[in-house]
Amino acid sequence: MPEGRFAEHRPRQRDEESSHAGKSCRRTWAADMGRSEARFTYHSDTRMTFEVVDGAGLAADGHIETGDVQIAEIRPDVFLASWQEADGTTVVHVADLSRQRVDATIALDDRLFTPVGTFTAPPEQAQS
Repeated sequence: MPEGRFAEHRPRQRDEESSHAGKSCRRTWAADMGRSEARFTYHSDTRMTFEVVDGAGLAADGHIETGDVQIAEIRPDVFLASWQEADGTTVVHVADLSRQRVDATIALDDRLFTPVGTFTAPPEQAQS
């Protein structure tokens, strides 16, 4: 395959990897998508826990799950995070930290949802 824009993806080696932990990881973020709300705690560049605060009928309120996440920095303060939940739901978030905005794509039960909302540090964390 040719080098350049369409070259085959090669996972980065640990020594060439840039850590996102300074911005998005190792902290908790609250996502308010209008009808639904959740909290995301990024433990590292590859692990996170999410808690459904208000599932708006799509997910059970109070559901908590920890799993693998892939994070890529698109540009300074803008991150793409993707994961697959235990029930098979696939989620992709683009979080713009400087604008406190999150755009999501959620594939659930053969349906596609594209909520937009805010992505902020919860008040108890923002003050600490």
